[in-house]
Amino acid sequence: MGAKRTVARTIRLDPEIDNILKQEAQQLGLTHTSVATMALRKYANFDRFADKIGSVTIPRETLNRIFNFLSHEEAELVGSLANFAGKNSRQYMNLLFGHATLADFISLLQMLDDYAHLFEFDHREDSGKQHFIFAHNMGSKWSSFLEGAIKATLREVFSIRGKFERTDTFLSCTFEASL
Repeated sequence: MGAKRTVARTIRLDPEIDNILKQEAQQLGLTHTSVATMALRKYANFDRFADKIGSVTIPRETLNRIFNFLSHEEAELVGSLANFAGKNSRQYMNLLFGHATLADFISLLQMLDDYAHLFEFDHREDSGKQHFIFAHNMGSKWSSFLEGAIKATLREVFSIRGKFERTDTFLSCTFEASL
């Protein structure tokens, strides 16, 4: 496989931003270009859409405290109503990808892992069975929230019923479907 084709761009940066890029590159052991590309990729693939749908950033601890006021059933219900869940997810996928297939949903979940850091997502396919695994450190109510979101999307968008197992730090979902 050959090297990725790239485009050379010359941009002007504020000195403050340039210093941040230099520091971050040094800390990560990367080039300035790599750090700038990572930031631009996140913007191009996620942030510009997240901004359009009104996403906000809050600390995990604050979110965790909010979820502590909910029962597991309430957390699951809130998950089913999330902007990336249920019928909302079809619109979200259309915005991101131009269509809403099961493969697009998997891509959306990977983007929520990569850019929103809502969980660590793993997908495996085995003989027509799909396996989703979500790892996190947000507690059992977050697992309930995620179950609500995934369950609603599979049911409302793809007419699929999954089998779920959840713990304080994991949610797994298995269902039959082909990509």
